[in-house]
Amino acid sequence: AGAVRIVNKARSLGYVQLRELARTHWQGYLGQTPLPPRLPVHERRQAQRAVSLLAIAADRAGGGIVHAPGVMPPWGLVLPRDAGWVTLALDLVGRHEASAGHLRFLASALRTAELPGAPHGSVPAALYSGGGAAAPAALLDVDAVGWILAACQRHGEHLGARARRESGDVFALNGDELVDVDFSALWSVHG
Repeated sequence: AGAVRIVNKARSLGYVQLRELARTHWQGYLGQTPLPPRLPVHERRQAQRAVSLLAIAADRAGGGIVHAPGVMPPWGLVLPRDAGWVTLALDLVGRHEASAGHLRFLASALRTAELPGAPHGSVPAALYSGGGAAAPAALLDVDAVGWILAACQRHGEHLGARARRESGDVFALNGDELVDVDFSALWSVHG
């Protein structure tokens, strides 16, 4: 029903007005994205395209950011092992809230019960943007949780100590805080 409403609204606006609304939206979005001031023009355009793609690939409701939405056919899956790179890219351009949203999405995918071939504390190898597993449980990505924890640490380093405290973002950790955090609620290791 929501998609039909959006399409009907777009049709009622017409192409020219819709194009201008889209242009204004993306100019504002990219205008609020800090990029290094001395980037050559072609590198600035490439960085803006990458930032735009991350925004387009984000699920607004859940925070997950799908992998490779622009390939044909679209591969709209979230790969937990790529979490570090996605959150790093977002943090580098000042999109810390989107980075934290992606980390919250990934934390919600941590398995809280043992399944055949999928231990408690593991994550599916691939996820749909709504959070459901997109790969068989037997397909275990053994290092994905480590990538997620590394992404949490890097995210915290980008925020800085004061911003971490003020945001209350539990996924913003620095190296010293990692040893003080009880991850048992998110991840447990069975030996």
